[in-house]
Amino acid sequence: VSLSRGISRNIVSRVSSVHALANQMAAGDFSNRLQIVETDEIGQLAQAADAMAGSFSTVIAEIQTTSDALSASASDLENVSQQFLGQSEQVSS
Repeated sequence: VSLSRGISRNIVSRVSSVHALANQMAAGDFSNRLQIVETDEIGQLAQAADAMAGSFSTVIAEIQTTSDALSASASDLENVSQQFLGQSEQVSS
């Protein structure tokens, strides 16, 4: 009986950990990992959840980098446009 309770607690604990990680990812937090090393079905699920969180983190970082570059390019384009506007005003005067 105590062995089955121990096994049940272990399973419930790991499932609860996967559930908590899923809730964190749903809230936009991809920084946590479970690092469960068991290779049973729950362990495989946990490893897949860790991999998913890592992939999401990578994609979000790439989007942020691209967004920053796009913002800088837009700023540069605005500066060039202002220069052309100033030069065209000088030519028309």
